[in-house]
Amino acid sequence: MNGPFPALAAGFNPLPGRPVSQEVPVLGALSRLPELRSAVRVCEWMVEPLAGGEGLSLTLVLSENVSLSFLLAAEDAQDLAQALGGAGVRGR
Repeated sequence: MNGPFPALAAGFNPLPGRPVSQEVPVLGALSRLPELRSAVRVCEWMVEPLAGGEGLSLTLVLSENVSLSFLLAAEDAQDLAQALGGAGVRGR
């Protein structure tokens, strides 16, 4: 893996339990060219407002013992919602 995260490319895995990943073909967000990505299936997800502040927390549950939460500014959350809506993707 090349890019802005050389520690990940070197084999560093920040996730406990090493969830199973698979190579999936995608169209690059900027290039729109086919690319292979290593991806982990999301079991559940939650979007929650931050207490006392602007923005949201996006939590991805990858397996029974693995979850990651990301802080999203309000503007980024709107951009993400627009991108998902344009792709015809719906949450559960």
